[in-house]
Amino acid sequence: MIKIKNLEKFYEDLKVMNNVSLNIEKEKNTVIIGPSGCGKTTLLNIIAGLDEDYDGRLISNFDKIGYVFQEDRLLEWRNVIKNLEIVKEEQDEKLLNHILEILEIKDLINKNVTNLSGGQRQRISIARAFYYDPEIILLDEPFKSLDIYLKKRIYTDILKLKIETNKTLVMVTHDIREALLLADNIFILSNLPSNIIKKISIDISYDKRSLDDERLFEYEKEIYRLFLD
Repeated sequence: MIKIKNLEKFYEDLKVMNNVSLNIEKEKNTVIIGPSGCGKTTLLNIIAGLDEDYDGRLISNFDKIGYVFQEDRLLEWRNVIKNLEIVKEEQDEKLLNHILEILEIKDLINKNVTNLSGGQRQRISIARAFYYDPEIILLDEPFKSLDIYLKKRIYTDILKLKIETNKTLVMVTHDIREALLLADNIFILSNLPSNIIKKISIDISYDKRSLDDERLFEYEKEIYRLFLD
């Protein structure tokens, strides 16, 4: 679905990416991890077409893209339902209600977003991305400000939506365990100038994954060793 070949990126004299190449498979969850400041968000913005100042090739065959940013980017002067409806000219009430039910926010639709918690706002941001009904959804560390209990609930909800809609998800994070619970394929970036130092494919169904699983624990140890080398 997306191929990146020999990507190089500079910010003035600082080389951020060095010969990055990767494939993002259709209908899979791809998670990109790496240390802070290694260019994860930059890579996501290049995939989204928000950053075109790079060398190398980006080959993609999708038409619509959704983006869940680190901050929720909701319109403060609109209520929840208006924040959701803004992404569609022709509304699909059945689809919207289904998404709201899975994300457990149906009772919030008439509330002003300024009165919601951070977790509720982020769920609305995720709902908006799925309601837009793109082929691919990018997620830029969308859970970084949430506590571990809320993260786990949202992981479950997102995976339900992903399975039902067959979306292609691409997420960046620095949280190794988050990647292990959500990814089909993990690409690990090095420090600057970053490149792909490892790809890990996880062939365990989402509903069978647990951090107590010895297989995931071995992946976790391997990733930590790569970060510490």
